[in-house]
Amino acid sequence: MAAGDEHEIADVEEDPTMEYGGDQPVSRFRAELGLPNGFFERQSEPSSVFVQAVDWLTNQRPRRQNHWPALTLGLVAQAEDGLLRLGEDSVAEVFEQLAIETTDPNGQPVNTLNFAVPPGAPTDDGYVRLRGKYNLALSLILTRMRRNGHPSNPGHATQSWTAYRPLIELIWRMTAPDRRALVEWVWENGVLPLDETQIVAAVERPIRPFEQVLADMPTASSRPGSVWQGMCFGYLRADSPNLQLESSRAQTGSRHSGLLGDVDGFVGDRVALAAECKDMVLGENWRDELTEFLAQVNRVPGTLAIVMCADASDEARDEITEAGLIVLTREQMRQTAAVWDEPKQWSALQSLFYFLRRIQKSEAILAQTRNWCLEHGIVEPGAGAIPQAEAAAIPDDDDSIVSDDADENS
Repeated sequence: MAAGDEHEIADVEEDPTMEYGGDQPVSRFRAELGLPNGFFERQSEPSSVFVQAVDWLTNQRPRRQNHWPALTLGLVAQAEDGLLRLGEDSVAEVFEQLAIETTDPNGQPVNTLNFAVPPGAPTDDGYVRLRGKYNLALSLILTRMRRNGHPSNPGHATQSWTAYRPLIELIWRMTAPDRRALVEWVWENGVLPLDETQIVAAVERPIRPFEQVLADMPTASSRPGSVWQGMCFGYLRADSPNLQLESSRAQTGSRHSGLLGDVDGFVGDRVALAAECKDMVLGENWRDELTEFLAQVNRVPGTLAIVMCADASDEARDEITEAGLIVLTREQMRQTAAVWDEPKQWSALQSLFYFLRRIQKSEAILAQTRNWCLEHGIVEPGAGAIPQAEAAAIPDDDDSIVSDDADENS
């Protein structure tokens, strides 16, 4: 009988929750086992062939081979793949009807079980192989199900197939619902009863200082863009310590700052990096926001030009990249900072404070930023909070920084 569409093999991850261990049903792991679409929807009463297979596994299998659960699951997945390529639902005498690979192209003996079947793709060599299917089942049992009672011996297990010839013949002879029932039986009787590794509840990884700033700190202030530009300055200072960074106050146009972007990085007297800091989501507006920056960096070919933004749509990211700029979003910055060591984290944070005091020259915004850090448990070594009353009394002198005719570049 010809195989239906339910036999289409899919490799899509089916369980986005990624639960581990416990008594999860095998139906959650169809794709992980290399089984076809619709495998667990097959409905029918088990036949006598299924009963024979269960009897063989219960009473006749090799006693000292504890790898039988993963091996049986791998043998079923191998049969499903082979039957799909043959266009059949079952094969009565598989060892008579299909050849097996005995030597590899170099003439070396092949000890695992590989059945010759029609190629499934132009690059296929015409075999369905047991080892890969076994590895899928073994990984699922050991990793996702955390069953430490199952041996990890793929080489030995797949070479032992000759002792399982009666079972292999039954698997290929079974109906499609029988093979589903066999997988469920092996899972219930061979996998779930195994000892499970008990993982001590992991202590949640403490989020580190600059990572937390990038994850949670608000950027609104009396001088829009200043906190974000300071965060970008701090990030670049920590991530590119060999560059000499220069920056100007937020919303200072390039004609006034003499820089290509909001933050420029120099090697000697040469501009090696230019970063434009946009505290916004870039979408269809990206051309309006970045036209001046593009014109500036195009004057200095070879400059690494980066757009550091809150986020960007996929379309905008593609177009900006095509224009020759690198897009670095806040989440990407956070992911990078997450792997920095503690000194690098503090270096970035201290550079943020430096920017706000020495470049932005806003004690009020510095106080706002530092106190947010302290309120969230980010205690800078050797520093304390600026009292709120004192911070409120600090004049924010940024409002007159840029003249009316300045080209706004932030």
